Amino acid sequence: MRKFNLRTIILATAIATGISPWSTTFAASATCIAPVAEVGAHKPDSLTIKLSNTNFLVVCSLTAAGQAASGSLITPEGCRLFSALAAQAKATGANVTLIVDNAPTTDCSSMPNWFGAQVRYLSQ
Repeated sequence: MRKFNLRTIILATAIATGISPWSTTFAASATCIAPVAEVGAHKPDSLTIKLSNTNFLVVCSLTAAGQAASGSLITPEGCRLFSALAAQAKATGANVTLIVDNAPTTDCSSMPNWFGAQVRYLSQ
């Protein structure tokens, strides 16, 4: 019986799947810093935020049922807080920092329109 070490298994898996064994990035995290262009509510109960350098991002649900359906980790109470922070920043023209943990790219302007963003952080 032949023994395989961990390096051999990782390399074989990488070759079979086409994933680089030297890459440690499995999902992108994007940090977007810009003024808020729009804050909105999307049917049926979602908060949307568009920064000047992003498309519309579906950030969270304002109801418990929507939170469960979307898989969002932000509670409805937290979603209302995000909404208030974004509205205040829009009103004052302040930059916000928004971190998206499940971004398909680290380039904020390349995220798809109406992307279901798992936002972990929003501040102004």
